[in-house]
Amino acid sequence: MTCLNHNIEIGGGYVPKTVPALCKSNSQFEYAVSLIGQCTEDYLFYFNITRDYYSISSEAVKKFAFPDSIFSNATEIIMNIVYPEDREKLSLDVTDLKERKKTEHNLEYRWIDRNGNIVWISCRGMIANLDECNDELVLVGRISEIGTDKKADNITGLKMDNQIYHDFSKLVPDGSSHNGCMMMIGIDNLKQINDVHGTEIVHDILKSLADCISRLKESSTYLYRIDGSGFLLVDYDNGNILKSKNLYNTIRNYISQLTSSFEYKAIYTISAGIAEFTESDAPEDILHKAEFSLHQAKRNGRNCAFIFDLDTYNTYIRKLDICECLRQSVNASYKGFEVFYQPVINPDNNRVCGSEALLRWKNDTYQNVYPSEFIPILEESGLIIPVGRWVFETAIAQCREWQKVIPDFKMHINLSYVQILKSNVVDEIIDCIDQNHVNPETIIFEFTESGQIESDSKIKRLINNFNERGIGMAIDDFGTGYSNLVYLHNMKVNTLKIDRTFVANALKTDFDFTLITNVVNMAHDINLDVCLEGIETEHEREKLDELHPDFIQGYLYGRPCNSREFTEKYINTYKK
Repeated sequence: MTCLNHNIEIGGGYVPKTVPALCKSNSQFEYAVSLIGQCTEDYLFYFNITRDYYSISSEAVKKFAFPDSIFSNATEIIMNIVYPEDREKLSLDVTDLKERKKTEHNLEYRWIDRNGNIVWISCRGMIANLDECNDELVLVGRISEIGTDKKADNITGLKMDNQIYHDFSKLVPDGSSHNGCMMMIGIDNLKQINDVHGTEIVHDILKSLADCISRLKESSTYLYRIDGSGFLLVDYDNGNILKSKNLYNTIRNYISQLTSSFEYKAIYTISAGIAEFTESDAPEDILHKAEFSLHQAKRNGRNCAFIFDLDTYNTYIRKLDICECLRQSVNASYKGFEVFYQPVINPDNNRVCGSEALLRWKNDTYQNVYPSEFIPILEESGLIIPVGRWVFETAIAQCREWQKVIPDFKMHINLSYVQILKSNVVDEIIDCIDQNHVNPETIIFEFTESGQIESDSKIKRLINNFNERGIGMAIDDFGTGYSNLVYLHNMKVNTLKIDRTFVANALKTDFDFTLITNVVNMAHDINLDVCLEGIETEHEREKLDELHPDFIQGYLYGRPCNSREFTEKYINTYKK
């Protein structure tokens, strides 16, 4: 019996549809399937539906909770591996096979692996003709994971970067004394080129750049494609930073010739991250270092290379850690956050007339973190939105209490542009002031000088609403930013707070003193109050009295403190 026709395709190979002549027993057939299984990354299977008996490639047993590569009671075992929502679909298909309504099985559904992860699979098979073996119903086929990463890039013809794991194990054997270097290259503005010129130009750029790098790199350097807009170069054979940096510069110089070949329709630059490694480094760690370095190069202005630096990396990790701790603090009802208050003094009588609310944060891991470190993290992460809301709610409620003693007490509160642009902070502030029955004119929100305030519609809405309600506005740190007079006009602010650095310079030279004098006079001429910040000594105070400021702040009058200490030092002693 030599029935070798009616072949069935399985994972790139073929098994005969009429199998008994080739395989006199199930064990022989299973052995043949196991051999073919070693030649493909798909999982080959043999399912005797009549006996409820199953055989599958041994690699599948490593990933999925099969009891063995061969087992009985197959339907129940397989259904336990199938994702619950897909079991009915599979059951109906198997029923159709049993009732001989169809001879082909072709489904995409989900399995659950040994770690509880969902894995999409494509399962294809055919009913094999086993009439010469007791008319048993047998399904033979292959299973492939359709969610796995692709291995090669059809645009450039390069391997994808996930293949580094395979190459690393071959080219950097365990126990060897080996040094290498990895360079990750990213095209800086490929998305914009795609938006303007389309994917055809993008593909041409990727292909030409891949060809360029291939010609310029050494034979010992492997080139991979990164999904998106980049390439990965790995020199497994004594690679070093100098060689990688020189290669980057050569590639960058060559790009100018490539852009001219596109008639300057698509001008682009490249950034690179470079990281050395030894045989003891894991591939995923090296990739992480190179990716971090590329990110730093882009942060440094693009069109440059950044060499991995442990101190910079540790600073980055600390930033990520602090961000997570801040998030946990927010979720724990703002645990660790506290509002401190620094007195604002009326120079006419040297008495407190208000305070500036200042955010502080303490963490079990990092203890006291300076605002200059954690506030930018709050802003970058967006956490400044809930935290900023908590600050102004706390400060306005506190202002109400202190106004019971000092009716005209003013509360200065810092407001981030992130809050304005990405939240409904205007309505929230107005509601908070109304609920606390506080005079809006005694609440002053401070903005740091920035060019971004002049045109955004949300900022204009805030300014208009604040002006209508009489809510005060101040420019904080005046003299350190744009110092734009149009900016003052557009903001319609009430107060200029002149930065400590500007004030300190005025005490050193006649020129700076004349300059700050003119700034104060200008502010008064357009009906703005002036607050001088950073007054630390009586000498400074006496000298700056000549400027006739409306308010002053500084360590001479007190450092920021919590509400209890502020009440004891300034509120309870106010009438004494």
